[in-house]
Order: sequence, then structure tokens, then C-alpha cells
Amino acid sequence: VLFEPVISLVRREERAAHVLVLLDVSHSMSLTDDWASMGDDPQVVKILGPEITGSRAPLSRIEVVKRITCGHDGEWLKRLGKKGVLRVMAFSRRSRALGEDIPRAKEEGYEELLGLIKGLDAKGEGGEETHIANSIHEAVGALRGRRIAAIVVLSDWQETGGDLSLGDLPSRLVRPDTRTTIPVMAVGIGSPTWPRDTAIVEMTGPDRVLAGDKAEFTATVVGQGIPEGTPLTIDVLVDGVRVKSVFPVLKGEGRRQQVFVDHRFPARGTYKVTLKLRPQPREVDEANNEASREVEVVERKIKVLYVENLPRWDYRYLTWFLMRNPTVAFQGLLLSADPRFRQETSLHPPLKPLTRFPETRSELFAYDVLIIGDVDPTGNFSDKQLENIRAFAAEGGGGIIFIAGPYYNPRAYAHTPLADALPVQIEDLTSASRYERESAREPFRVVLTPEGLKHPVMRLVSDPERNRDLWENTDGLEYNSLPGFWWFAPVMRLKKGAIALAVHPTTRHARYGPRVIFATEIYGKGRTFFSAVDSTWRWRAGVGGRYFDRFWGQVIRHVAASRLRGETARFKLAVDRTTCHPGDLVVVTARILDEELRPSSESECTVSVKAPGGSESDRSIVLRQDDPTQPGTFTGSLEAGGFGTYVLFFKDHPEVRASFRVVVPAKERRDVRMNEQAARLIAKSTGGAYYSLKEVSRLPDDVELVRQELIQTRSQEPVWNRWWVIVLIVTIAALEWSLRKLRRLL
Repeated sequence: VLFEPVISLVRREERAAHVLVLLDVSHSMSLTDDWASMGDDPQVVKILGPEITGSRAPLSRIEVVKRITCGHDGEWLKRLGKKGVLRVMAFSRRSRALGEDIPRAKEEGYEELLGLIKGLDAKGEGGEETHIANSIHEAVGALRGRRIAAIVVLSDWQETGGDLSLGDLPSRLVRPDTRTTIPVMAVGIGSPTWPRDTAIVEMTGPDRVLAGDKAEFTATVVGQGIPEGTPLTIDVLVDGVRVKSVFPVLKGEGRRQQVFVDHRFPARGTYKVTLKLRPQPREVDEANNEASREVEVVERKIKVLYVENLPRWDYRYLTWFLMRNPTVAFQGLLLSADPRFRQETSLHPPLKPLTRFPETRSELFAYDVLIIGDVDPTGNFSDKQLENIRAFAAEGGGGIIFIAGPYYNPRAYAHTPLADALPVQIEDLTSASRYERESAREPFRVVLTPEGLKHPVMRLVSDPERNRDLWENTDGLEYNSLPGFWWFAPVMRLKKGAIALAVHPTTRHARYGPRVIFATEIYGKGRTFFSAVDSTWRWRAGVGGRYFDRFWGQVIRHVAASRLRGETARFKLAVDRTTCHPGDLVVVTARILDEELRPSSESECTVSVKAPGGSESDRSIVLRQDDPTQPGTFTGSLEAGGFGTYVLFFKDHPEVRASFRVVVPAKERRDVRMNEQAARLIAKSTGGAYYSLKEVSRLPDDVELVRQELIQTRSQEPVWNRWWVIVLIVTIAALEWSLRKLRRLL
């Protein structure tokens, strides 16, 4: 009693450890492999089914994961469940649990779990990157304080991002109680070699073209597991009907190459253009062999105004081209002509000849393209007209083409509003009394810049090598290239944000490098183009308008792009990206002017959205005018959904449109092989094992049954002041006294 004794009750409890199963659902798991080579293995046939015994057995990787885990009523998972508490998770960038944990050796919960696994969609919900190490570390961290028997990972083991690498993982999987490493049981899903596959990874082209005009589309083609030099066939289908085929040759395994096709649309309407690459023998995935886009064909003409001083040769041939072009409504204004001269216009139908340059914004903004030749700006335009010309591109979305000349263009524009619209900075020649012509003793040919090599304006023929030879005479054969130029107008440099398409081969500015010959820029809402030469008419020698007409036709369409996309002088709709990934936020911008062509004063506007395969009234988003520094500009955002093309438009002005395409992330397509080496390395470094599809059936038997001992201590209870303790002490004392009495010890 004096020592105040207590009772301490300790209960020991054993609990089964967890078995973590992680399933990769990144985009690369939607890829297809050919499993026919494993059709002679009974274990693989049992897992994947008898169809793989055929000559060709394409299955997506996520489908293989489902058949392993869900086949035979989830027998594989149930065997794992006998080794511990089962937790199944899906991962791409992060891991997420699929349902509740299933206690060891319990049958309840598997039906719900198998349903969740069967519903996994690597193509629709997969992440744009695969963070394997991060996902494993995150899953283990969620079980902090609980023992983990093994981590089973089914993946193609292509890690494309994350803070941790697979090499960092073993040190983070050490059990704190035993200082042993949690074993990773790595299951490789996919082929460790390049699958035999050809694909159209991207298709580009116009969304809106003119009736009777030829539209050009570009298909980016790539082949894997197929030798260089293999002939390919691409069919061009319009509304499901094949109209032509092209026959490129594969340039190299894994190498992207561009194939150009064109088609002329005779009548207005909306057409679906499909490029279909015919599959190669034993190709694993035919679903990626085609790409489509909708093209709206409108019956309208590009309204072009060409202002020139003297009838130079370029003016004459360009005027004749524009007068005959059925897609152009042309009006010319030759300022040096006699007042009785009938100014030239389109022939079909003939337009009313001009007698003066447009005085008001509304008159000028009615055109789509303005071509300015060697015109004196101060002698032929008022200050108001010069400002209207600048606003024509910057605010009205029109296109301006500047064609240099020996007298005024571009030197005389240095201190006018037009200098701001030029894509080049003008030389300071104020001290010169006359613009000096820089002549050459022999003609020169321009050099295409890297941007010019890919730009549609500079594409005179479809083959890139042949096109470059036309411009630069790379093969040294004079008759095989364009005639050179004898003169050009030197400018100081390219403006910030502009693009140089071609430069002089030898003449350089002392500070800014090669002299610019052709340049373009996006200026405000529109585009501008500058030509430092005035003798492109020489390209007609021996070939007529083959190259001359194509070049200037492409220039005109390039600067009129805003109007051809459906933008008007009053309305414009744009997105900040034309391709994106599922879940990305796409910023939508609208520009609206009132009937006086002034910025709209409305606070918000509504834009309709057409999803892939949907109707014109799928949904809508509201754009708001929040920035007071940009009057008339409305902004909002839209989250990208599933794959395909999304079209945005004004319900009251459906011709004004913008679009973007949701595609598979490039990182997930960079290397599509199953990374067996990485899987084996992480398994070995953690004391686990690697399993191929032939071996995966024995994985549950290799997982050791691990139990976790938990010790729970109850609070101590004092016993010295309990009644039965007093009785016990008195009884013992009485017993001792009685015994001593009997033994006569007292």
C-alpha cells in the first residue's frame, strides 16, 4: 500500500500490410502494340484472349492492363488481395485511389473495383506527362504509418516528367522500422521495340476558303518500325469521297516529314476534308492513319485596291493577274495616269473605276487588301488618309502590301503613320536628294530564312528541296531556278516581332546583318508585307504566270488572312493557341466595333462553342470587356475537353469563327517503346522483380505475406486504494498470524 501499486494492461495486435497496385493511365497507354508474336504462349493467351493467336493482334496498352487485372473475374487481383490489404490506384501526373481499400482475404469490394478499372480511359483522361516516381512516392506517403508489403506497377515505364526520377526512388522507399526497402514489382506493358506503325500526327490547312480557289493542306507523317524508302499512299477524301491520292516516300524511321496536297472547291458549303494514310502490312494502329478538318467554302471575293504612281512592269503584270483572277474583286488607281484614263478593274464582273483614293474609314475598310506601290505619301495622301491606311490594318484587320520603288517606297514613309505599319525599319536617308538605286553587276537570288523555308507565301512548289532550289539556285543550274533581281531597296533592319522571309545573299548592314528582301508581320488586327524588289515580273520568262501568279496570290491571301478566316471590319474572334491538350485553358479574345467602326461600348458578349461531333448549339461562353486600355476587346477562357476540333463563333454572325484542336501531348509520343531497362533497374534496386506478360501470372505468388505488429497501451490504474486490496492484505496478515500461532512461533 505504501508503494501505491498500479495495473498496466498491454494489448498486442497484428494487422496485414498493404499491397499497392498502381495502373498507368497516361496518354502513351492508349497506344497499340501487336501481340501476335506471343500467341504461342498459353499463359499470354489465357490473359489476353484467343484473338492474339491470329496473324495480327492489335491491343492498346490500357486494354492489356484491364485484361490482366480484370480477367477471369479479377482472379489476379484477388490473389494479390490474399497477401495484404489491397489498394489500387491510377496515375499519370499524380496518383488517385480507385475505390476503397479491400481487407485481406475478403471477397467484398471487388465488383466495384473491377468496374472502376474497366472504366479507365487513357485516351480521354490520360495526363500529358507520366510521373512514375512522383506517383509511387505520393502513393506510399498516403500510407504513412502503415507497412507496405509490395508496390505493383503496371506501366510502359516511359517517364516524361516529374520532380523525382526513378533513380531517386529507392532511397525514398526505405521502411523506417526495419530499414529495408519496399519491393517494386514492375510489370512491363508494351513492346520494347518500335512498333510497326505509320501515322498522320498533324494536319494543317485553311478553315475558310473561297469558292473556286485551291486550298492547300499539309500532313505531317511519321513512320516507326518501317524501313526508309517505303512507298506510302495518302488518299484525299472530301465528304468521304476520294478525290485524289499522293504517293510520298518514307524519308526515315521516326523522322517527321511534310506532305502537301491541294484541292479546289467549286461551290459554297461546309466540307470535311480527310487525309487517309493507307496502312502498311502488320501495322499495329490504323486509328492514327487519318486526320480531318472542316473547311467552310464561301462565295465571296477578296477586295483588292492597288495604288501606284507609274505603270512599272510589276504593276502591269500584277494588275493583269488581279483583273483575270476569279477570286479577286480588283480596283486599281494609277496616280500618274491622264484624268481621262479609265482606271483598271476586274473583268468578271467589271467594277466601277475609281477616280480618287477612299476618303473615309468606311470606304477604305470595305477592301480586304491594299497594295501600295512607289507612291509619294505626302503628295497623294492627306494626313487623315495616311492615318486611315494605318488603321485599316491595325484596327480593321485588313492587309497592306508595300512594293518598293526607286523614288518613294519605303524611304519617303519614314516620318508618316505608314512607317509604323511597315515590317522593316527604314534607312535614314533624309540627307539624300533622291533615293539611290543599289544596282548589281550581275543578278542576285535571295536566300530563304529558316522561317521562309516553311512559310506558305514562299512555297512555289510542294517539294521543299525543289522550292529552295527555285529561290536560291542551289544546284547551280541557271535554267532550273527563278531569274535573279538587279535591284533592291535597302532597309535598315527587321522590326521586332516581324518575320524575314528572304534576305540578300551578300549585301549586309554593318550592324544588323543581311539586308531584308521579303518580310511580313502581324500588325494590330491585320497583316503587312514588304517587298524590297520591283522586278518579280521577270519570273514569267519561259513559264508565264506559273510562279509569278502563285507568289502574289499567296501574298494576297496571307495578308487577307483575318478577313478570310471570317473576321470582318467589325468582328474578330481569336484563340491564344490552335492546338492544345485535354484540360488546358484556352483564352478566347473577341474584337467588336460598332457601326461607326469605333470600339464597342458593351460590357460583355456571348460566343457559341461547337464541340467535336456536336451540334452548332452545344454550349456558349461569356466574354467580358475588362481592360480599359483595350476598348472593344472582350476576353474569356474555355477548358479544352476531349480530342478533336472545337469551333467558336458568334451566333448572330456565324461567318466569324475561330477554332482549336485538342491533340495527344508530344512528350507522350516522343518514345513509344516500353522502357524495359528502367523497369528492370527499379525492380532490382528495391529488391523486387520484373515481369513480362509471359510471367505476370505468377507475380501474386511472389509477394511475401507481411504482417504489421501494433502495440496499444492502456492507461495505468491505481490499485492500492481499492477495497479488495485492503481485504487481501488483511487476509494475508491474518493467515500469517494464524500459521505462526499454530506453529507456536508467537
